[in-house]
Amino acid sequence: MFDVLDDTIVAISSAIGHSPRGIVRLCGCEAIRIACELFAPDDGPDLAERAGHTCCLGRLRLTPPKPTPAIPAEAYLFRKPRSYTRQDIVELHTLGSPPVLSMILQYCFSSGARLAEPGEFTARAFFSGQLDLSEVEGVGALIHAESDAQLRAGERLLHGILSRRARDLQDRLADVLALVEADIDFAEEPIDFIRPDDLRGRLRDIAADIRTLVGSSLSSERIETLPRVMLLGPPNVGKSSLLNRLSGVDRAICSPLPGTTRDVLTAPLEMDGSEAILVDAAGMGRTETYIDRLADSAVHDAARQADLMLFVVDLSAEPVRPSFELLDDLPERPLIVVANKTDLVDPAALRARLARIAPPRGANVLPVSARTGSGRDELIRAIERVVHTGSLDAGAEAIALNSRHRHALTSAAEAVDRAIAVAADLTDTLDAAELIAVELRQAGDDLGQIAGQLVTDDLLGRIFEGFCIGK
Repeated sequence: MFDVLDDTIVAISSAIGHSPRGIVRLCGCEAIRIACELFAPDDGPDLAERAGHTCCLGRLRLTPPKPTPAIPAEAYLFRKPRSYTRQDIVELHTLGSPPVLSMILQYCFSSGARLAEPGEFTARAFFSGQLDLSEVEGVGALIHAESDAQLRAGERLLHGILSRRARDLQDRLADVLALVEADIDFAEEPIDFIRPDDLRGRLRDIAADIRTLVGSSLSSERIETLPRVMLLGPPNVGKSSLLNRLSGVDRAICSPLPGTTRDVLTAPLEMDGSEAILVDAAGMGRTETYIDRLADSAVHDAARQADLMLFVVDLSAEPVRPSFELLDDLPERPLIVVANKTDLVDPAALRARLARIAPPRGANVLPVSARTGSGRDELIRAIERVVHTGSLDAGAEAIALNSRHRHALTSAAEAVDRAIAVAADLTDTLDAAELIAVELRQAGDDLGQIAGQLVTDDLLGRIFEGFCIGK
């Protein structure tokens, strides 16, 4: 596939079927010549004499195999290298009639163009260096998007947000690797390029940033599914009762005894014209027994799949001390603080108790009673606003990772972890510099897979660029 990338290709670029406008795209060395034979401007010079990034009004001359009337059209000219593929491109916009578009294709075939293979325009953009692999995936995501969330996810990939983050991590790794390699290459020189404690600190920071990128990003596979809204908080704050109240289904067993819920439960949440999945799990912070630890692990696993977190606070407790520190080990997600059990609080004291809640990340605090249903509708509207205004994208630049991205990032973090383990007890970097360098090269290669390129190590050049050896 894509064995030849320097000939001229043509394809219909608009949607299949009848439409007010159809688009035929030509790309390659003969694109402008073929377009000039086919398209006549209403005034001014032919396309061959015009500058790139221009639009020209005119007529299509579809004469073979038998005469046809001139068809109004517009020609958009993009000259190399300032085009999508870095090759000459001409787009012919005309009537969206399938027979007309088919005639244009046949004329282009007879003039030397061939039919483009699926994705070949974008493939040429990739092989020419115009797009990297993650940006190519962004193009595919835009093509197949069926919702606003999918469009936003594809747009972020296309704009290179993930690639820039990966390249930044690669550069930081390469800088550390250059210093480690310098300890090997200049072993006989009395120079300390990097001390073990500095090495460990820099690698820990890189590993943490890689995992933050993974943990705080969205899952592109799950963008196509219903958003997941997770109820979180310590035991016995009324999460299960709130799940039942919001969903209208007695899905969870409710009891005044703490720790009633151990498994992860789900229930549908009907909103105004849309739907979400409510998720309830065990109360957080209990790790005394083996079952407690399993339940706590299940909470963390479910939280990684959540799109929105509802942190439930027991407003009837005196004093009100929300355990927001429980959120520290969870991935950052949009947050709403739900002040539950308002029915157990004297109305005169309600305002004062709400004022004592200091939510993290500037989250909203909504008073609710799971028992009476007070505040339920306001909470559902708040959830819907977050789900449908793009606020679900608040964390980590809202990068959406597919399985390939996550595998590459996770593998890179694991390689850095192995390098840290090798350096754990070092007092002299030279003692294990070769082993550390191997792991850092592997981590760099893994990050290079994000953009579809392996790391090219020019470490000696980096050393002389950053240091003045001999002074």
